[in-house]
Amino acid sequence: MKKPELKFFTREENEEIKNPFDIKKLGLITKDGKLTFSAELVTAMNVLPDFTKFLIATDLGKRKMSNLYLIPSTESGAFDLELVGKRFFISISKILKDANVSFEKQKITFKVEQFNHTDKDGKEINAFKLIFIYPVEKK
Repeated sequence: MKKPELKFFTREENEEIKNPFDIKKLGLITKDGKLTFSAELVTAMNVLPDFTKFLIATDLGKRKMSNLYLIPSTESGAFDLELVGKRFFISISKILKDANVSFEKQKITFKVEQFNHTDKDGKEINAFKLIFIYPVEKK
């Protein structure tokens, strides 16, 4: 009888790796087209609101906008993260309207995920993907 080849496991292989960027808080798109972030969410994103600006992008060729990408940038065309009360926001109502996102009629929230982005100089930077959570339409 042929001896079976065995693969042995280690304890390390059994440990789940926790995402250090595990954010439970959701952002919100307001009825006037602002991406809204709580102070807790901005802190978890590890950005400095007074100094951080973002380039905003989405996936090309999609019929429905389902996410946005926020890329920290110092470029002149970048969007400011503004503070009003206890919340931070980025106003992008025209972009959302042009993409047929019906934020005026429904409450749209978004989840934030971190990813690495390579900028035009080849430098890796932490960026963010906002995944839209559309309400379930009742029939």
